[in-house]
Amino acid sequence: MAKPTKKAKSKQPPKRPRAWIQATEVRKTFAVKAAQPKLITLEVRIFGGPVTEEFCQANPVCARVIAIRSNQTLDKLHWAIFSAFDRDEEHLYEFQFGKKPMDPKGEKYGIIMAHSFAMPGEPEIGDALETTLHSLDLTVGREFFYWFDFGDDWWHAIKVLQIDEIIPPGKYPQVTQRIGASPPQYPGQDEDYDDEEVDDEEVDDEGEEEQADEDAEDQAPDERASDDPKSHGP
Repeated sequence: MAKPTKKAKSKQPPKRPRAWIQATEVRKTFAVKAAQPKLITLEVRIFGGPVTEEFCQANPVCARVIAIRSNQTLDKLHWAIFSAFDRDEEHLYEFQFGKKPMDPKGEKYGIIMAHSFAMPGEPEIGDALETTLHSLDLTVGREFFYWFDFGDDWWHAIKVLQIDEIIPPGKYPQVTQRIGASPPQYPGQDEDYDDEEVDDEEVDDEGEEEQADEDAEDQAPDERASDDPKSHGP
């Protein structure tokens, strides 16, 4: 009589140690948190540009505090700064992450097409339109620089004040604090414009006076004729 065959036991996956399971759960939790956007609060302070001495005396500190989501780009931050300081004319810009402005070893981000003239050996420029703040691994206390208008050279120091896990409802980026007035983008432009208006008014006044003199001359012969006895009938 044949002996009954034994059923093959199904292989069970080995049991993982409890510590391994806990570590895996922690890693998953951190991964989820890392993927979630955070709220980054930045202080943007002007420290260079064509400002007048009178403006500096009246505004010893000129800064804005801006809240921005970590999944937003550096280009979004650029436009937030542009609006925060009440600027009108668009210009090229660059974010620099060196130890000081124009640090040749520091990473730079801007408009790629604007840097087609870069010399060989210079570090590659990152695309501000695509680079998010999250990708920069910013930490509280970190400082970097923002250069606006390569002709007038407006320089800003940007410091990370705070990073929050919870983002309150609202539209971002947003200015949460203003320190000092906004400097004119082109100092002296308003004064020149006012002078031009005054000059135009003076020209208009002179034109009116000249027209009045011409009208008087045109009327003068008729008035003399009316006063001449010979011009009247018998």
